Amino acid sequence: MSRAITDAVRPLPLGLHSSIGEGVGLRPLIAMTLAVAAFMALGAANYVTVRGEQIHNAGSGEVIRLQLNGDRAPLPGTARLLGSSSAFLFVWWPQQRRAETIPIAALRTLQAAAVPVPSAAVTVGPSR
Repeated sequence: MSRAITDAVRPLPLGLHSSIGEGVGLRPLIAMTLAVAAFMALGAANYVTVRGEQIHNAGSGEVIRLQLNGDRAPLPGTARLLGSSSAFLFVWWPQQRRAETIPIAALRTLQAAAVPVPSAAVTVGPSR
């Protein structure tokens, strides 16, 4: 084991322990760093879960139409954009109830689809 790793996990001399890492033998700064990283991971997991449920159940998310390289027309139906990375596009097809990962290199076009707005009886009068 390298010296840096052994120094990081070795308990502090008697009387210098903090209650943060005392139970597991970690220095306080290392224990605090691990706790912050764990809470950030939990927060990210919660965000992804809630956002996925909103798209899946409530129909939120950007409505898109896709056309792949070599196709003459866009794919049938509309998809919901889940997200993207530098190499992939993540979409949800509500009609088939499935998620799909599409390589960005395989896309010819990506268009935002027009979302129908529910019509309301709104009358526009003269501005005052």
